[in-house]
Amino acid sequence: MGWTYGAPLDGGQTDYDFGPVNDWLWHAYASRGLWSNDSALSTNTAYDHLVITFPGGDVTAVAGIFAATDIYGETIPYDVIITLDDGTVHTITGEGFVGFTTDIPIVSITVAADNSEVQNWPEVGHFYVGSSQPIPEPATVALLGIAGLGLLARRRRK
Repeated sequence: MGWTYGAPLDGGQTDYDFGPVNDWLWHAYASRGLWSNDSALSTNTAYDHLVITFPGGDVTAVAGIFAATDIYGETIPYDVIITLDDGTVHTITGEGFVGFTTDIPIVSITVAADNSEVQNWPEVGHFYVGSSQPIPEPATVALLGIAGLGLLARRRRK
């Protein structure tokens, strides 16, 4: 993300659009404001959720470093809960890199901190968005193209 503390998001913005990055778009939302902190994205208040949606569609893979942080953006050993729109839930204590892939498009991902013991903020860094669908290797595409040309030539001779 390449941000610095409080820039460009200082808590006054509730929405922020990203991309396109490698042809992928994503949108972040927090009802009480977004905050950027040392190359990561967070909420302005501890009790808010960070919601990320994918307006471009066809996103079938997301990954990032998810963390529970204190008010200064330092990782603390409390739970952060990641929920996908299909009902998949994953909990991390402190900080961890987590990725998700599906066969159907991911519409949204919600990141929330468990504030039952102490105030902490959900944070996402090094966020990746893409497709889990396999892309054919150039050699495979070339081989299929050659086979197709061979079939055309054979058809023409008949």
